Formats: sequence, structure tokens, C-alpha cells
Amino acid sequence: MGDTQYPPGPQSDDLADYGKLAVQETLRCDGVTGMHKGVADRLGMRKISGVAIRRDKEDRLHLDISIIVKYGTDLRKLGSDIQNAVVRAIAQESAEPVAQINVVVADIEFAGQGPTNEG
Repeated sequence: MGDTQYPPGPQSDDLADYGKLAVQETLRCDGVTGMHKGVADRLGMRKISGVAIRRDKEDRLHLDISIIVKYGTDLRKLGSDIQNAVVRAIAQESAEPVAQINVVVADIEFAGQGPTNEG
């Protein structure tokens, strides 16, 4: 996720705020056509429109981001772009430490068609 340090802002107790930030930053990344609901509901995790978010025992954030991508997108670059964008956005808003951001490509959208697996 990079070694860049950003000055922390105030800490938020509402995980929904971080989920919304993650969605906003993810959708700005080139190649992302939408968010996918993923499996977070089955795991009992806090979920905001394609983002499952929780805190670990050390009070660090863990995010699982489920996306739909455009066919032909460089997935390695996209995953890194999303991680960096989300970490940067959270760091600008709060002092919350982010332990992990997992990006899951849940579906692929082909030109002229919708996603292959409606999630």
C-alpha cells in the first residue's frame, strides 16, 4: 500500500464513513465499472455497498472491497491503485490505522454487456 505517510485528521468511530470513502475512491479508479455486494453479509461484517469493513484486536481497519471491472483492465495495477487511493483518503480524514485492504474482482463487464454475474 506504499510507504507514503499522510498527516492524520480526527478519528471517526463510524465504520460507515470509511466504507463510503472506500466506495468513492474505488469508483474513481480507471477500470472499475461498479461495486459488487460480495460475501460480507454472510460473514457478519459491516458492509457498505461493496465494502466489508471491520476492526482487529489492535483497533486497525481491515477492508474487503468487491468490484466489477471492465474487461482488459490491468488487475495488478488496479488493485494497487485502489489500495493507495483508499489509504490516502482515510489518512486525510482520520488517524485510523489501516492494516489491510483486500481488493476482490467479483465480476468482469464486457463491452456492450453488463456484468457476467449479477451480484
